[in-house]
Amino acid sequence: MENKLLKVVPKEFKVDVHHRLILHERYTCTARKLKCGSCFTEEMC
Repeated sequence: MENKLLKVVPKEFKVDVHHRLILHERYTCTARKLKCGSCFTEEMC
């Protein structure tokens, strides 16, 4: 998944993309209540 994301992430965001993914997982991809329908990585997950 990481390699697929790095291909589509704009160069200016690659520096802090890991922070953005952590926040995404914290609020969207939670263990108790997944929100797959609103996830931008649903196809790659």
